[in-house]
Amino acid sequence: MLKIPILHEDDNIIVVDKPTGVLVHSGNGNDMETLVDVFRDKLSSDDELRPGIVHRLDMDTSGLLVLAKDDKTKDFLQKQFQNRTVDKSYLAAVRGLPKPREARLELPIGRSPKNPMKRTVRPNGRMAITEYKVVDEAPGCSMLELKILTGRTHQIRVHMQYIGHPILGDELYGKKTKGLSRQFLHASKLSFDHPAQGRVSFSSKLPEDLLGFWYNQQR
Repeated sequence: MLKIPILHEDDNIIVVDKPTGVLVHSGNGNDMETLVDVFRDKLSSDDELRPGIVHRLDMDTSGLLVLAKDDKTKDFLQKQFQNRTVDKSYLAAVRGLPKPREARLELPIGRSPKNPMKRTVRPNGRMAITEYKVVDEAPGCSMLELKILTGRTHQIRVHMQYIGHPILGDELYGKKTKGLSRQFLHASKLSFDHPAQGRVSFSSKLPEDLLGFWYNQQR
């Protein structure tokens, strides 16, 4: 059984710190054990494939995820994501130094016509909004804090690749990076309205693999 760190649990929600390499839910014929498999007995039951799931992280992206324990809470949380009242922040290391050092990207994203596994910036895609700012630097790369105001598939990865600063270790949108076994992307902050407790906020530090890589870049 997978070991998934629980940061908070009450009658309505579970907030977890998802490790890299863990699928949120099954699909596309994949038979790997998933985060849903670990918590299925505690989650809302309106969707057999995705019980309790109100948002997702890519398999190799680590960090914060909130799960709903009942259908009413799931609906309550989903509406916040739809209305863009959830605050989500990520940490990412990218190639080079973006200029300007802080910006808002409003670029539509759609499925790539050449590779169904990829998304790309496309005029007829769905609008996606990402805000970034540089928070640290190392030779040839930089650390960004990013906030997404929409939740398109691979949004951060696509936007950063499009402006010429792909996420380090992202082999789908960039290339393999020595010292990394996955993309350097971590969901570090999450804030939303709890159905019974008002506004709640959670944070997660960079995991050891990413922290160690960044330390080595600065030496």
